[in-house]
Amino acid sequence: MHDVESDNRIYGSEYGATRVGLFRQMIRASDIEPHCYTFIDYGSGKGRGLLLASQLPFRRVVGVEYSPTLHQIAEQNLHVVRFAKRRSGSVESVCEDAVRFHIPEKPVVLYFFNPFTRPIIESVQDNLVRSYEGNPRSIVVIYHIPAHSYVWDAVDFLKRHAWSSDYVIYKSAESGFESCV
Repeated sequence: MHDVESDNRIYGSEYGATRVGLFRQMIRASDIEPHCYTFIDYGSGKGRGLLLASQLPFRRVVGVEYSPTLHQIAEQNLHVVRFAKRRSGSVESVCEDAVRFHIPEKPVVLYFFNPFTRPIIESVQDNLVRSYEGNPRSIVVIYHIPAHSYVWDAVDFLKRHAWSSDYVIYKSAESGFESCV
């Protein structure tokens, strides 16, 4: 994307839309109660992942996209279909570099559709480790097209929960034991 001003632009991957059936399969395989989590889509592009997540009862749905053009398209898409089949809490897209995004201090599902290469995955992983060390909680990482899964494999508190040729799902030890009210 030529409209990205971040120095991290060189580490971005080509845009691709999430396949609906595979998204649903990954959520089922994660074996979570969506109402306990905030869903965060890193490299959310035009917002398909956000729209799919909004059809589930997530507490909140957030897209993180560093391309102003893709972010604007996502905002339009979210506005056009803001109430269609929506079961989640608030849904938003933020135009921000993934390495600067503050991970909420609540249980989270982090979704990655191979949005960037190793240096950015490692920076986001470092952010997640710091966030978890400051506030241990249930964390689920869904990594679609897991080109750099070894980065997540190295995180002590995350364990592989489910995987296929298309994805790897990691969960923290607290996953599944959280109480949601």
